Amino acid sequence: MKCFNASVFVVWCLFSALVFAPLQQAEAQDTAAALMNKGLDAVNNGNFEEASKVFQDLLTKFPQDFNAPNARYLLGISYYSLGNFTEAVKYLADSKGFLKETLPIAAFHLGAAHYFLGDPDKAIPALENAAKSGNEEIVPFALLYLGRANMDKGNKLLATDKTKAGTFFDAGVAKLNELITKYPENPNVIDAIMTKASLNAAARRFDAAATTLQELKSRPDASEMGEDADYLLGFVYSQQAQSLLADLNNAEAEKAIQNARETYQRLQKSENLAIANDASYQLANLSFADKNYAEALRQFRALRSNTELIESQNKRIADIKAKFTEAGGNKERLAALTRAKDRENAKLKALEENTDTSVDSLIRIGDCYRQLKQYDEARIVYRHAAQFAKDDKAKDLNLQIIVSLALQGLGQKADAAFAEFKAKFPKDPDAEGVPFFIARAMIQQGNFDEAIKKLNQVIKDSPNSKFAALSVQELARAYLGQKKPEEALKLIEDFAANIKKGGVKLPPDVLEDAERFRAYTLFQLGKKEEAIAAMRSLANTATNEALKQEALYQVGNMLNSSGRERKRSKPCRNS
Repeated sequence: MKCFNASVFVVWCLFSALVFAPLQQAEAQDTAAALMNKGLDAVNNGNFEEASKVFQDLLTKFPQDFNAPNARYLLGISYYSLGNFTEAVKYLADSKGFLKETLPIAAFHLGAAHYFLGDPDKAIPALENAAKSGNEEIVPFALLYLGRANMDKGNKLLATDKTKAGTFFDAGVAKLNELITKYPENPNVIDAIMTKASLNAAARRFDAAATTLQELKSRPDASEMGEDADYLLGFVYSQQAQSLLADLNNAEAEKAIQNARETYQRLQKSENLAIANDASYQLANLSFADKNYAEALRQFRALRSNTELIESQNKRIADIKAKFTEAGGNKERLAALTRAKDRENAKLKALEENTDTSVDSLIRIGDCYRQLKQYDEARIVYRHAAQFAKDDKAKDLNLQIIVSLALQGLGQKADAAFAEFKAKFPKDPDAEGVPFFIARAMIQQGNFDEAIKKLNQVIKDSPNSKFAALSVQELARAYLGQKKPEEALKLIEDFAANIKKGGVKLPPDVLEDAERFRAYTLFQLGKKEEAIAAMRSLANTATNEALKQEALYQVGNMLNSSGRERKRSKPCRNS
């Protein structure tokens, strides 16, 4: 939601009318008061376009009038309700002269406006002020948006500082839990539960996200959130499937894939073009994960452009805004429309911020061509996408071009492209890892023998590099692909022992990931008790929160596969 409950809005507007309507001390004041009353009538009828014009007129004609501060406050609120967040910030940032009772409302709208403008650093302090105000009507809204703003901040940090991102994710969950616990009957609770599930998904706590979504779907008031909850649940299923496929756990992955596929197939029929298109995108990813590359290619090519989606979303918001005037003074209807507008604005914000969706779709088309061994076509697409990609994405596309040349057997051209890559990215740490990336692509294509040769060469040539460590794990995956779990287990255990002895200096998360892989391999070998114990230990000791949650999820899978009841472990404390 992006506005407080309509009943609160009306209460304070009526309060303002009582204060200002009787003022008839002079002709100028009488005219200002008349404008104020006219603006209040427009606000209370949901006609924010008219209200903004009236309050702007008042401030232009009577900037020093006694009514001016309250007109500035109401003008900011009106602009906010129209989705003009830049203008809302302009009029709400300076609260000098605002009535004391309106300060929490102004603080909430200022913070929420900053959130919608993509500035969580400014949103969080303003929302904290509103949350601490003691205003029982405003606090739930402030807590909800604090959850969202903290998620926004965490997402912005994920690429550079996962640990710090995790602190914001945790802070967001804490604010939402406060809302859910203290205000169980508040209409914002379903939005809070949905946001909590989104936070857990962003933090890769997929098991916790799925549990929260099931809680939401079981509520009698969840119908208005049905499509949003289903979409996120489908995303959770697909992410779990990707993790399982990475471990070559095809049986469990297929179950997760099927759950996700059924969910997205329902959402493809949505009247909301953004949801329907996202569902189609995820179905294409599932086809790719299922190695149905021809179907995935067809699906990726059929996706809508981001421009078309934004246009459709703006139309949905305009249709909702038109209904505000029709609602008149019906408080419940206005509140319901406000909630609907909030959700559609959140989708619009996501579309506008994710400007790389078209590039992502292009890259996936190139990936499909590569998997179909149509390497020339793949490179054409990669090079086209590289014209629009930025930073790491542009670098990755250059790597994919090199990999495609190597997979095609064009060694000299691959070497030339590699030399060009090093010249373009002279200090990039991934440069020495090109042979590793080629070997990993070979594993994805099932060419295990060639991959093993190349990985062993990486380990021999650069024994202390991060790519040597990564190559050990990919080598173990290749052995699993060859149905040689004993060799995979020995390799990963020898690697872990070497790290513990100090033979190789690597970050702790590399060893933890190796331990996760070891536990999974033990399970494949039928050593289920040992595997469960190892995975459970990792769930409680891992330094990486996302890995903790992944290990916890794997414990559940192992217990279920063993026919045993699942027990909750400590890492669930934030779920």
